[in-house]
Amino acid sequence: MANLISQAGPNHGTGLAWLCAARDQGCRDMTPGSYVVTNLHRDDETPEPVHYRTFWSPSDEQILPHPSTPLNGATNTETSRLKHNDFLADPAVIDAVAGILAPG
Repeated sequence: MANLISQAGPNHGTGLAWLCAARDQGCRDMTPGSYVVTNLHRDDETPEPVHYRTFWSPSDEQILPHPSTPLNGATNTETSRLKHNDFLADPAVIDAVAGILAPG
Protein backbone atom coordinates (compact mmCIF):
# COMPACT_ATOMS: atom_id res chain seq x y z
CA MET A 1 0.00 0.00 0.00
CA ALA A 2 1.19 3.52 -0.77
CA ASN A 3 1.62 5.92 2.14
CA LEU A 4 1.66 9.69 2.44
CA ILE A 5 3.17 10.85 5.71
CA SER A 6 2.93 14.53 6.63
CA GLN A 7 5.12 15.67 9.49
CA ALA A 8 4.16 19.19 10.56
CA GLY A 9 2.91 19.89 7.04
CA PRO A 10 0.95 23.04 6.19
CA ASN A 11 -1.81 20.89 4.69
CA HIS A 12 -4.45 23.58 5.15
CA GLY A 13 -2.00 26.46 4.93
CA THR A 14 -0.13 28.40 7.56
CA GLY A 15 -0.66 32.03 8.45
CA LEU A 16 3.07 32.42 9.00
CA ALA A 17 3.53 32.17 5.21
CA TRP A 18 2.03 35.65 4.86
CA LEU A 19 5.33 37.03 6.20
CA CYS A 20 7.14 36.09 2.97
CA ALA A 21 4.23 35.75 0.51
CA ALA A 22 4.91 39.10 -1.17
CA ARG A 23 8.33 37.97 -2.37
CA ASP A 24 8.18 34.16 -2.58
CA GLN A 25 5.86 31.90 -4.58
CA GLY A 26 6.39 28.96 -2.22
CA CYS A 27 5.19 31.09 0.68
CA ARG A 28 2.15 32.28 -1.30
CA ASP A 29 1.30 28.65 -2.04
CA MET A 30 1.28 27.84 1.71
CA THR A 31 -1.05 30.67 2.75
CA PRO A 32 -4.53 29.60 3.93
CA GLY A 33 -6.97 29.82 1.04
CA SER A 34 -4.26 29.96 -1.64
CA TYR A 35 -4.88 28.39 -5.04
CA VAL A 36 -2.62 25.45 -4.14
CA VAL A 37 -4.14 24.77 -0.70
CA THR A 38 -7.69 25.15 -2.03
CA ASN A 39 -7.14 22.78 -4.94
CA LEU A 40 -5.31 20.17 -2.90
CA HIS A 41 -8.48 19.69 -0.86
CA ARG A 42 -11.13 20.54 -3.43
CA ASP A 43 -12.76 17.10 -3.61
CA ASP A 44 -11.30 14.54 -1.22
CA GLU A 45 -8.40 15.23 1.14
CA THR A 46 -7.43 11.58 1.26
CA PRO A 47 -8.25 9.80 -2.01
CA GLU A 48 -7.66 6.06 -2.19
CA PRO A 49 -5.65 3.88 -2.53
CA VAL A 50 -3.11 5.84 -0.46
CA HIS A 51 -2.99 5.52 3.34
CA TYR A 52 -2.56 8.99 4.88
CA ARG A 53 -0.83 9.72 8.20
CA THR A 54 -0.18 13.11 9.73
CA PHE A 55 1.86 14.13 12.76
CA TRP A 56 1.28 17.56 14.28
CA SER A 57 2.03 19.47 17.45
CA PRO A 58 0.19 22.21 19.34
CA SER A 59 3.65 23.70 19.99
CA ASP A 60 4.66 24.01 16.34
CA GLU A 61 5.68 27.63 15.90
CA GLN A 62 5.55 27.52 12.08
CA ILE A 63 2.21 25.85 11.36
CA LEU A 64 -0.50 28.29 12.44
CA PRO A 65 -3.21 27.52 13.24
CA HIS A 66 -1.84 24.37 14.82
CA PRO A 67 -4.52 21.97 13.55
CA SER A 68 -3.68 22.85 9.93
CA THR A 69 -1.83 19.55 9.45
CA PRO A 70 -4.56 16.92 10.12
CA LEU A 71 -6.50 15.69 7.08
CA ASN A 72 -10.07 14.38 7.00
CA GLY A 73 -9.87 10.62 6.47
CA ALA A 74 -6.24 10.33 7.63
CA THR A 75 -4.75 8.81 10.74
CA ASN A 76 -3.86 12.05 12.52
CA THR A 77 -1.44 11.92 15.44
CA GLU A 78 -0.95 14.78 17.86
CA THR A 79 2.62 14.53 19.14
CA SER A 80 4.11 15.68 22.39
CA ARG A 81 4.99 19.35 22.53
CA LEU A 82 7.33 19.42 19.52
CA LYS A 83 8.61 22.54 17.78
CA HIS A 84 8.55 22.45 13.97
CA ASN A 85 12.09 21.16 13.34
CA ASP A 86 11.93 18.74 16.29
CA PHE A 87 9.89 16.35 14.13
CA LEU A 88 13.10 15.47 12.27
CA ALA A 89 14.81 13.97 15.32
CA ASP A 90 12.03 12.97 17.72
CA PRO A 91 12.44 9.25 18.54
CA ALA A 92 8.69 8.64 18.86
CA VAL A 93 7.96 10.18 15.45
CA ILE A 94 10.90 8.38 13.84
CA ASP A 95 9.75 5.04 15.26
CA ALA A 96 6.17 5.63 14.12
CA VAL A 97 7.26 6.53 10.58
CA ALA A 98 9.62 3.54 10.43
CA GLY A 99 6.75 1.30 11.52
CA ILE A 100 4.50 2.68 8.79
CA LEU A 101 7.15 2.17 6.13
CA ALA A 102 8.32 -1.28 7.30
CA PRO A 103 7.52 -4.02 4.80
CA GLY A 104 4.88 -6.56 5.70
